[in-house]
Amino acid sequence: MRYVGQRLIVRLREDIDDGLLAAINAEFDDIVVKGGIERSATTESEIDDHDKIDLPRLALHFNKSSFSRLRVLIDRLNGR
Repeated sequence: MRYVGQRLIVRLREDIDDGLLAAINAEFDDIVVKGGIERSATTESEIDDHDKIDLPRLALHFNKSSFSRLRVLIDRLNGR
């Protein structure tokens, strides 16, 4: 994962389905300060850096304080 502008970009090994995306939006809305968790295309800065450009991504405006909840989100995405 990395920040691009104001958004945290989480790279995935495989895309998630719409049901899981809706579920994580409901479950983790407390760590998002604006908008929701959404699929994201590869950004220009990631392309310029050749940064895993082929992987699917999620993007969110993370509150930058709930790192333990962010870890839980990552575990959830990893199927734990």
